Amino acid sequence: MDAEVTVKLGDRDKVVHAGSGLNDHQWHTVHLVRRATQITLQVDKETPVQGDGGVRQGRPHRPPPVTFKSRSAFVALPQLKAYSSTNIYFQFKTLQPNGLIMFNGGKGHDFLAVELVNGHIHLIFNLGDRPVRVRDNNKMPLNDNKWHAVTVSRPSKRQHTLMVDDNTAKVISGGNNGNLDLQGFLYLGGLPPDMYTSLPRHVESRTGFEGCIASLDLNGEAPDPVGKDVPLISSPVFSGCDGPSTKCHRNACANGGTCVQQWNSYSCNCDMTSFTGPTCSDESTAYEFGGGAGIMTFQYPEGRWPDTRRDLLALGFMTSQEDAVMLRLDSANSNDYMELEIVDGNIFMVYNMGTEDHPIGEVMAKVNDGIYHVVRFIRSGSNATVQIDDYEVRSKNPKGHQLSVFNAQSRLQIGGRRARRSTAIERPFRGIISGLVLNGERPLDLAAERDPRVNVRGDVHLLLSVPKTLPVQSKDELNYWQRVRLEGLG
Repeated sequence: MDAEVTVKLGDRDKVVHAGSGLNDHQWHTVHLVRRATQITLQVDKETPVQGDGGVRQGRPHRPPPVTFKSRSAFVALPQLKAYSSTNIYFQFKTLQPNGLIMFNGGKGHDFLAVELVNGHIHLIFNLGDRPVRVRDNNKMPLNDNKWHAVTVSRPSKRQHTLMVDDNTAKVISGGNNGNLDLQGFLYLGGLPPDMYTSLPRHVESRTGFEGCIASLDLNGEAPDPVGKDVPLISSPVFSGCDGPSTKCHRNACANGGTCVQQWNSYSCNCDMTSFTGPTCSDESTAYEFGGGAGIMTFQYPEGRWPDTRRDLLALGFMTSQEDAVMLRLDSANSNDYMELEIVDGNIFMVYNMGTEDHPIGEVMAKVNDGIYHVVRFIRSGSNATVQIDDYEVRSKNPKGHQLSVFNAQSRLQIGGRRARRSTAIERPFRGIISGLVLNGERPLDLAAERDPRVNVRGDVHLLLSVPKTLPVQSKDELNYWQRVRLEGLG
């Protein structure tokens, strides 16, 4: 469905069409300007369409949108005619961040490809000298289930432009060759499965596009991707664009998991839940830290220490201790650190990005009761939040000049912290830790898989399942274990 404007000028009707796929339950903006007999119609951010002097003006009739319902779907169109000039236009909308939208191979090393990489449009081509890549310069990812307009053009022999919505990126191709010598089919939406392994290495996609494509224009021609004259159509490719068929709903994910809408389904992000599985309802990997004291260390590879402005941490735990260090993250080259601890039975996180210690915690909830608890910590610059179970989210917003980057994260200690001048474990944790996720890393899972980046020492054991409760010990027992220091762990 497109927008149509009819204006009666004297004894003539002037009709202008613009837009495509507008019956999609989304808001659209229409701009209409008339100057004498000239009409300009613009829908959303598309290129304005003009009508001037004829009874029916505007761009030619375009086929309806098409939906690629699977990343294995594709359409084979006749070869793209782009020997000395290129002018490609299409619209798309999707929820998937990656996928091949268009590819046409050629003679020798020549090819042209358009793909989505991490939510951004990339144009890659080779005129025979070397591959050239240009990425859109949009600030936000484009996999937002909204229509976006893409124009690929070649205004001169060496200049190539990629315009996405109102943003234009340009690149100048070098070398001696000035022609794009393509051959074979122009593949839209993906490729036959056996062709991905033979793609030029500069094309990153290994799956097709999943979503809708509309208003396809190839050098002035508007082919119908599902028309009867198309050489090859795989399944499932359908006319029209109805959007996601299975949508997120309130109870899609358990335990506070985040529902992530995809084109034909949804998935659950369980990183901040301490659980796992398709709906965040399965137990995660869990380790018991015993009374003999023990520690687990996750080491980032040397030279690949991340600098972070934002940190996300979540884990589940059970303990009867009033005082312990649950984990500590240190920098390789500065005093930056984060330390999650139990103080008088309450959870606190202390973080320092190079200025001063910032403690944040929950004093209204005692966690040394032998019951399963979940802690969630988010840091953004110098600001942070912490939440225990379903209690109120606590916030920390330090005043004055503060640094915002945790430099060179290198070592994560779980179950206590090493003393600075010995191998003793200070304030060792005793209890169970489960489902630990730090910035997407899952060190407990890595430990269970015997990953070389994880080192386990002392009284630390993998559990087959998490018990419902732990026995709450007497205060004398708690005080005894708080004084435990295990010497000689190497």
